[in-house]
Amino acid sequence: MALAVFAVIGVLATQILRQMTDFGGHAVERGGLLTDAQRALEIMRRDIEQLAHRPVRDAFGDAGIPVAMGGSDRLLEFTRLGWRNPLGEQRSDLQRVAYAWDGDQLHRLFWRVLDRAPGSEPNRQLLLAGVSEAAFTALDSAGDEHEVWPPAAAADPDEPELRLVGLRLRIATDEFDVMRLWTPPQGFEFLEGRSEDPLTSDEELHDEPPPDDPDADFDDEDF
Repeated sequence: MALAVFAVIGVLATQILRQMTDFGGHAVERGGLLTDAQRALEIMRRDIEQLAHRPVRDAFGDAGIPVAMGGSDRLLEFTRLGWRNPLGEQRSDLQRVAYAWDGDQLHRLFWRVLDRAPGSEPNRQLLLAGVSEAAFTALDSAGDEHEVWPPAAAADPDEPELRLVGLRLRIATDEFDVMRLWTPPQGFEFLEGRSEDPLTSDEELHDEPPPDDPDADFDDEDF
């Protein structure tokens, strides 16, 4: 009887210990995923809160739009202020950035020049892996929501001008589903004539681009 009781207690204790170990491992894994997501959201927040109304020219010399959302290959593309330059490089303090959802990965793209030359390619940095869904929604000054920006009404001269007042992001993974709403600067200045970008092509840049290591410590110098 005593041996039978001790055997039952031993089996139960082993099962409890195994469950606690599995739970601890899952908690650590989930915590790491949440940390990665928080890091990615913080990088995107800093970008959007420094949005500037500055269009760029594409590789064909055509003028683009300041903020583009809803493209086939990119979720959002815009120009941001505050690209720090501690080394005093010959470049602008403005930066063109974009976010792309490729399969199950969310990437941040940025260009070393504003107005692109033929062959200009963006640098790509992994923000978050394991993403099953990613989408932006634009909120305008009339209180309406848009999946594409600028909206079609913006091209109609009879319609009042709509301003971008908010960007909402939804990211879903197997572990969590998060939503964030950010407000771009209001009354930001049109910067088409203020760019001090002296470069016309990526070939004039001799420094190495920042690493795209997802574990790297991203700060303003990286962007």
